[in-house]
Amino acid sequence: MGTCQTCPPGTYLLSTTEAFRQCKACEPNAICYGGNKMAPKKGFWRSDVLSTEFIQCINPKACRGGSIKNPTGLCGSSYEGPLCSVCTNNTYMEGANHVCSDCYVEDMRVRFISISIFILLLVGCVMNYTVFANAMIEIRP
Repeated sequence: MGTCQTCPPGTYLLSTTEAFRQCKACEPNAICYGGNKMAPKKGFWRSDVLSTEFIQCINPKACRGGSIKNPTGLCGSSYEGPLCSVCTNNTYMEGANHVCSDCYVEDMRVRFISISIFILLLVGCVMNYTVFANAMIEIRP
């Protein structure tokens, strides 16, 4: 009568129906906890718990990697979906670098720039008025 053995950490076997039922070496972009437990390393994503394909994320910082409790991996805050390449609500994709930024932060940047321009124009007007007023005083007899 045969006995079952669990694959040790660093190896895996996802299905007992696989030929020869031998533990396989861990995939290069995965963390293997032994048995059928494996997860993506940081910067990689996995479509489901039976997949042995670990795909590098478009923005590696968006993929936090996985654990025994999260075998498909976790996305960073503001990221979701396949390859953690979709921005969550109230965020937007910033250019080709695939960074999700908070919409509120962008609003604050626009406000800061607008207020800065207004202050510069106001200072310019005050300086222009001061120079013009001094010139008028010097011209009067």
